[in-house]
Amino acid sequence: MEAAYGLAITVTMLMTTLLLAYYLYSRHVPKWVVAVFLVVYLAIELSFLAANMLKFAEGGWVTVAIGLVLSSIMYVWIISHRIKNRLVDRVSLPEQIPALKN
Repeated sequence: MEAAYGLAITVTMLMTTLLLAYYLYSRHVPKWVVAVFLVVYLAIELSFLAANMLKFAEGGWVTVAIGLVLSSIMYVWIISHRIKNRLVDRVSLPEQIPALKN
């Protein structure tokens, strides 16, 4: 299980780096600062990922399988929410008050 744990930690570090870079970009930090940040941290974290991918067959696939299952559930959830919102009629509450008073 240590292979799965190492892979999970490495992927979490990568996602945190990408989210922080997006946050910095959305806060209008100069693009060169964001680029330098990404180059430095991605170089380090991708080397960790390459080392941990050697452990993929030893149990790292468990992390990937769990991630795929959870991602599939979230994808279905988002799509079904969009379909529901498209099919549900939104009405104004003040228009319904006379019907509620009866």
